[in-house]
Amino acid sequence: MAASRSSKARVERRGPGRPRNGDTKGCPHCGHGTIEFNERSRIDGAGVPAWTCDNPACSVPYDLVRAQPADLTSQDLVRSSKQVRAGAIRTAMKSRARADRGARRVARSEHTLRKPKS
Repeated sequence: MAASRSSKARVERRGPGRPRNGDTKGCPHCGHGTIEFNERSRIDGAGVPAWTCDNPACSVPYDLVRAQPADLTSQDLVRSSKQVRAGAIRTAMKSRARADRGARRVARSEHTLRKPKS
Protein backbone atom coordinates (compact mmCIF):
# COMPACT_ATOMS: atom_id res chain seq x y z
CA MET A 1 0.00 0.00 0.00
CA ALA A 2 1.35 3.44 -0.87
CA ALA A 3 2.05 5.94 1.85
CA SER A 4 -0.56 8.64 2.25
CA ARG A 5 0.24 12.21 1.36
CA SER A 6 0.00 13.35 4.98
CA SER A 7 2.66 10.89 6.15
CA LYS A 8 5.30 12.29 3.78
CA ALA A 9 7.72 14.85 5.12
CA ARG A 10 6.70 18.36 4.15
CA VAL A 11 9.11 20.21 1.92
CA GLU A 12 9.45 23.91 2.63
CA ARG A 13 8.79 25.74 -0.62
CA ARG A 14 9.00 29.31 0.68
CA GLY A 15 11.80 31.59 -0.31
CA PRO A 16 14.51 32.23 2.30
CA GLY A 17 13.55 35.90 2.67
CA ARG A 18 9.84 35.30 3.20
CA PRO A 19 8.59 36.05 6.73
CA ARG A 20 7.26 33.26 8.93
CA ASN A 21 4.65 33.35 11.69
CA GLY A 22 6.09 34.98 14.79
CA ASP A 23 8.92 36.90 13.08
CA THR A 24 9.43 40.30 14.73
CA LYS A 25 11.25 43.52 13.93
CA GLY A 26 11.14 47.16 14.98
CA CYS A 27 8.08 49.14 13.91
CA PRO A 28 8.99 51.50 11.04
CA HIS A 29 5.95 53.70 11.75
CA CYS A 30 6.16 54.54 15.46
CA GLY A 31 9.74 53.49 16.23
CA HIS A 32 8.81 52.39 19.77
CA GLY A 33 6.96 49.13 19.28
CA THR A 34 7.77 45.90 17.54
CA ILE A 35 5.80 44.42 14.70
CA GLU A 36 5.04 40.71 14.50
CA PHE A 37 4.17 38.79 11.36
CA ASN A 38 1.08 36.59 11.31
CA GLU A 39 -0.17 34.81 8.18
CA ARG A 40 -3.77 34.90 9.39
CA SER A 41 -4.25 38.25 11.08
CA ARG A 42 -7.96 38.98 11.56
CA ILE A 43 -8.49 42.33 9.85
CA ASP A 44 -12.00 43.42 8.89
CA GLY A 45 -13.24 39.86 9.43
CA ALA A 46 -10.80 38.27 6.99
CA GLY A 47 -7.63 36.30 7.70
CA VAL A 48 -4.84 38.05 5.80
CA PRO A 49 -1.05 38.06 6.14
CA ALA A 50 0.03 41.21 7.99
CA TRP A 51 2.61 42.76 10.29
CA THR A 52 0.93 43.94 13.53
CA CYS A 53 2.41 46.55 15.90
CA ASP A 54 2.20 45.90 19.66
CA ASN A 55 2.30 49.64 20.52
CA PRO A 56 -1.29 50.88 21.11
CA ALA A 57 -0.23 54.47 20.25
CA CYS A 58 1.13 53.46 16.82
CA SER A 59 -0.40 55.43 13.96
CA VAL A 60 -0.42 52.31 11.73
CA PRO A 61 -1.51 49.33 13.91
CA TYR A 62 -1.08 46.84 11.06
CA ASP A 63 0.66 46.69 7.70
CA LEU A 64 -0.85 44.32 5.14
CA VAL A 65 1.56 42.18 3.15
CA ARG A 66 -0.79 42.10 0.15
CA ALA A 67 -3.92 43.99 -0.72
CA GLN A 68 -6.97 42.57 0.99
CA PRO A 69 -8.84 39.98 -1.03
CA ALA A 70 -11.85 41.30 -2.89
CA ASP A 71 -15.15 40.91 -1.09
CA LEU A 72 -16.97 37.97 -2.59
CA THR A 73 -20.65 38.36 -3.32
CA SER A 74 -23.07 35.62 -2.43
CA GLN A 75 -23.23 34.66 -6.12
CA ASP A 76 -19.44 34.26 -6.20
CA LEU A 77 -19.57 32.11 -3.07
CA VAL A 78 -22.32 29.93 -4.54
CA ARG A 79 -20.39 29.53 -7.80
CA SER A 80 -17.22 28.64 -5.92
CA SER A 81 -19.11 26.17 -3.74
CA LYS A 82 -20.65 24.51 -6.80
CA GLN A 83 -17.20 24.16 -8.39
CA VAL A 84 -15.81 22.52 -5.25
CA ARG A 85 -18.77 20.12 -5.10
CA ALA A 86 -18.47 19.27 -8.81
CA GLY A 87 -14.77 18.53 -8.33
CA ALA A 88 -15.54 16.24 -5.39
CA ILE A 89 -18.21 14.39 -7.39
CA ARG A 90 -15.80 13.95 -10.33
CA THR A 91 -13.15 12.57 -7.99
CA ALA A 92 -15.65 10.11 -6.49
CA MET A 93 -16.76 9.01 -9.97
CA LYS A 94 -13.15 8.42 -11.05
CA SER A 95 -12.45 6.44 -7.90
CA ARG A 96 -15.57 4.30 -8.37
CA ALA A 97 -14.68 3.65 -12.03
CA ARG A 98 -11.14 2.65 -11.05
CA ALA A 99 -12.46 0.23 -8.42
CA ASP A 100 -14.93 -1.27 -10.92
CA ARG A 101 -12.19 -1.78 -13.52
CA GLY A 102 -10.03 -3.48 -10.92
CA ALA A 103 -12.88 -5.76 -9.87
CA ARG A 104 -13.55 -6.72 -13.51
CA ARG A 105 -9.87 -7.45 -14.07
CA VAL A 106 -9.76 -9.70 -11.00
CA ALA A 107 -12.93 -11.51 -12.10
CA ARG A 108 -11.51 -12.12 -15.59
CA SER A 109 -8.24 -13.45 -14.21
CA GLU A 110 -10.07 -15.75 -11.77
CA HIS A 111 -12.24 -17.02 -14.62
CA THR A 112 -9.11 -17.69 -16.69
CA LEU A 113 -7.48 -19.58 -13.80
CA ARG A 114 -10.56 -21.76 -13.22
CA LYS A 115 -11.08 -22.58 -16.89
CA PRO A 116 -10.51 -26.32 -17.37
CA LYS A 117 -7.75 -27.22 -19.77
CA SER A 118 -8.84 -29.32 -22.71
